[in-house]
Amino acid sequence: MVPTTYSLWSFSSIACVLVHQIIPILGRGPPLPTCSLNLSSLDWTLKSSNGSISTKTPFVNQVQLALMAAGLLPDQNVGLNAQAITWVNEEDSWTWSTDFGGAWKNLKSPWETVNEYFFVFYGLDTFCNISIGKTWIGYTDNAFRSWIFNVTDAMKQMKLEPDSKLTLKFYSPMKTARRLASHPTHSWASGQNKTEYDRSIYARKQLSDFGWDWSPAALPSGPHQTAYFFGLSKTTKDLAQQTKKSHTTIKKAHFSVQSSDLKDFWIQRTHIDIYRKGQINNRRPNQTAPWVIDLKLPVVTSLPPSYFKNATLTGYFLNTKITISTSQIEVQFPPVYTKNGAQYLLETSFVLPGDAFELWYPAAFGLPRLYELQLEIRLHNSSKSSVSWKERVGFRTIFLNQEPYTAEEVEKGMTPGSKFQFEINGQLFYTHGSNIVPIDTYRERVNSTSITWLLKSAIMSHQTMLRVFAGGAYQTDEFHDLCDEIGLLVWSETAFSLGTYPIAPESYLNNIRAEVAENTQRLNRHPSIALWCGNNEGERAFTYNRLFTGPHGDVYKREYDYLFNSVIREVILTNTKSISYIPSSTTSGYLSLEPYVSRYYNSTPGEIYGDVELYQYQTSQAFNLSTYPVSRFVNEFGLPSMPSIYTWERVLTSPKEFKFNSSEIRAHNKVIPYGTLEDGQGVLTSGVTNYFPEPQNKDDPRTLLAQWAYSTQVFQATAIASQIAYYRLGASRGENNLGGLYWQLNDVWEGSTWSSIEYTGRWKLLQYLAERTQDRVIISPIYKVTNQTLDIYATSDLWNEVKGTAKLAWYDFSGMLLASKNYTFAVPPLNSTLLDRWVGIPKIIPSPASLNDCWLHLQLWAGNQSQYYNEQFFNPFPLKNSRLLASKVNVKRLVDDEFSLKVKGGVAFWVNLEHSPGVIGHFVDTSSDRPLNAFHLRPDEERRVKFKIFYDRRSRIGSPVEVYVRTIWDNQN
Repeated sequence: MVPTTYSLWSFSSIACVLVHQIIPILGRGPPLPTCSLNLSSLDWTLKSSNGSISTKTPFVNQVQLALMAAGLLPDQNVGLNAQAITWVNEEDSWTWSTDFGGAWKNLKSPWETVNEYFFVFYGLDTFCNISIGKTWIGYTDNAFRSWIFNVTDAMKQMKLEPDSKLTLKFYSPMKTARRLASHPTHSWASGQNKTEYDRSIYARKQLSDFGWDWSPAALPSGPHQTAYFFGLSKTTKDLAQQTKKSHTTIKKAHFSVQSSDLKDFWIQRTHIDIYRKGQINNRRPNQTAPWVIDLKLPVVTSLPPSYFKNATLTGYFLNTKITISTSQIEVQFPPVYTKNGAQYLLETSFVLPGDAFELWYPAAFGLPRLYELQLEIRLHNSSKSSVSWKERVGFRTIFLNQEPYTAEEVEKGMTPGSKFQFEINGQLFYTHGSNIVPIDTYRERVNSTSITWLLKSAIMSHQTMLRVFAGGAYQTDEFHDLCDEIGLLVWSETAFSLGTYPIAPESYLNNIRAEVAENTQRLNRHPSIALWCGNNEGERAFTYNRLFTGPHGDVYKREYDYLFNSVIREVILTNTKSISYIPSSTTSGYLSLEPYVSRYYNSTPGEIYGDVELYQYQTSQAFNLSTYPVSRFVNEFGLPSMPSIYTWERVLTSPKEFKFNSSEIRAHNKVIPYGTLEDGQGVLTSGVTNYFPEPQNKDDPRTLLAQWAYSTQVFQATAIASQIAYYRLGASRGENNLGGLYWQLNDVWEGSTWSSIEYTGRWKLLQYLAERTQDRVIISPIYKVTNQTLDIYATSDLWNEVKGTAKLAWYDFSGMLLASKNYTFAVPPLNSTLLDRWVGIPKIIPSPASLNDCWLHLQLWAGNQSQYYNEQFFNPFPLKNSRLLASKVNVKRLVDDEFSLKVKGGVAFWVNLEHSPGVIGHFVDTSSDRPLNAFHLRPDEERRVKFKIFYDRRSRIGSPVEVYVRTIWDNQN
């Protein structure tokens, strides 16, 4: 039977999707116009370019999903289908159409009062011609923008063509990008941007759609967000003038302005920027200064600016006594690059006392306090001509400090150079986190369940920040709303990655300006936004690969510098004062802020600048600390692993594919170079065979593959945990490392990637070990293989000193205690304390133990009433060369989804608890409720665990979850 994958989070079908980033959401945002029609309410048909394929489709959809739902296309995720469906991208175009004439006829009161008509599209992916009947409406070429078209003239033509269809013709992004690349002003650096489809940088759409080293090349097209047809009316005076010209008779009463029922203009959305008075981007704000709330309201109307001459804005914060005094509104014209948008910007600002609000904090450091802001705009000083709405905001300052270390700081032990550290409300903090890629290959399969589980999983593993990868898309308001609620910071990036982007013609740059401005304005109100970054890895890629110093290097450098240090930076700084900006995710910082001058190669030996990343694919060096970067901040570091056997079962089509190097498994490993895949499979193989017994089971291919998948996850988890602990230790050393974001949190499909959470929502072992090593106070074994030195540290990222106790216990493989030692300690804020040190194997290993028959259990209790508990496990010698003893873990169900675990025989190493498919959740310790998995289990101990269900999609919801156990011993038995 060929498996059929379903969206990880779907409730019933592909059509059951969540439409987000629309307004209003949950009663927030300006209301829609009184006369509005959701285009999703109409019946739509999708057709191929020659009309040979035709099927029904929801409006918000993508071509491939519509064809899959109609049975015309196999699921891309299954087997080798990712290559089998590429013909979809070879089509010249795909067209959405609906009987708009019929919908027009059925519009009821008060549509008869309308004399101006508009379409607003919140997201069209990407190159799209829009027409009604024979009348052309407009063309879109950016999936990250909204588009507004005045179609009043087209509606007049509609009366002459009552059966007109509304059509949206989406052109092939692959073919269109290649055509744009041939523009004479566009240059192309050879060897860059190695996606499955080339020239991706010329399409303003999600870059990973063209393929990435963790994603298939889908190249979807279609309306990816909702759209509305709406009508506006003019005031009596304006209407009378127009009536006189057009000889049309309409009753004046129809155009009186009603309270909360304004029909002559529409506020598209609320742009809010909250900052401390005098605050400037990339500079430390004054924490005692008053708060400033800047408001910009983009308005769609056909009325003249004088109509808003006496408009005022006022507001108050719900459930508080804090009010905003009435303020006069200024009318501004938007920048020229924002065509197909609002006609005016209504602007005002308010100043409020600096101590009037509780501050918003990430969950790790405090309460993510939010406020409901009620706003009201009044025209002509009358409550009868007003409209009100709510917005949710938070008050905080967030600052990325890249200032040089002072001579005084260097004197105290800091390595000279520049800083790279975040400060929240004036407080320096250590940044734990990960990188998030698009949640699915097809964004229409993403819903609230998927977003919530990923973000809450990050919080449960003590992450304070997620970096939204620039090769994907700007995240939705729903995503950021939840980050606001749960206290999770977001490193946000404009959608550019690893490319020498063109800077001509000017229309191309204006398209970029409009995109960046809209998304900056849209996301400003979210206190979770921590940073704006210009691109993914651009500076690192070009300096590392010497692209700036190679052929035409001066051209590429000039283009790069102009786009990211001038064009995009200026747009962001124009639209926010509250957020810092960096041009590239990996950057050496700046020489000057005003004017902005990037450092690039201008470095001094012995100094440390900016942030770095590490991908150590020579797996024999994965635990060699001397290969880890000594840096201020590590924004990417990772190693790949396979997904679990339960995820593989969703996409492998026959028993012969249940082999480590089968065609289908290799097709689900997209590590560069595309088409060869040796790199990806080779890393997975050597990561296991260098450290663990090679899985052996000639009788059962499924069991063998399951053990391989598990073993790759053990290697990934332990190697990344080693890096996390090492970087945390850097906060107490000269480099003053204050952050690490591992790569990556999630998957877009079922494949071998760097993720810590599988496409199905199942936690890999890395997610559990990340939780253990990112906790607020940890104990860590820091082993330097180059000089055989084992250091034991207590590390804390708390803002206050913490005291506690620790215990080290050495055991042999039978579980017998060899030696133990207790410690008391105190750790200063954001620091580490050395508990013990041994140099040389004879000193490290307790006598008379042998190196291949001992291991170390580390435990720590800290804080009041031991509120912080941490444990780690250390094997001084690879388990592949150790004397493993036969072990079998017995699982006993206690009640519901609670279990008792005991082992018979020898110690069970890296116990992995696996839950049955169909549920999403994680294992926790029954007594502490902390996540628990990936541990060593001795014969003389019992572990009690519970599986906490987050989402149950089984047919028998609530039925007991089955639990399976896998250990290293199972590799050879």
